[in-house]
Amino acid sequence: MVTFKRANNYLLAEVSGEIVLANSTTIKNELKEQIGPNDRKVILDLSKVNFIDSAGVGVLISLLKSLNGGVLVVVVTDPGVLRVLEITRIDRLIPLVSSLAEAEAALG
Repeated sequence: MVTFKRANNYLLAEVSGEIVLANSTTIKNELKEQIGPNDRKVILDLSKVNFIDSAGVGVLISLLKSLNGGVLVVVVTDPGVLRVLEITRIDRLIPLVSSLAEAEAALG
């Protein structure tokens, strides 16, 4: 469900499938287990996610809070997922981009 890759200056977490009430706690726990106190920059790649509900939005908020002032950038390509994140105004808290290259650029 979630895979992780470490790059030069950030952690990449890739999620696939759906992020819904049934699996949101598992995904949130996987993210929290892998993100260490020294991880200040995280890219969450949702390009393989085809559906997200309010519990999934909660996972993003929880992840942002756990970074404790760090930077989170989310890659979103599915129009439906993007729409949910825009409706819930997550885009005001977390940068949403359409590619990994854009996410890397947003990290600086």
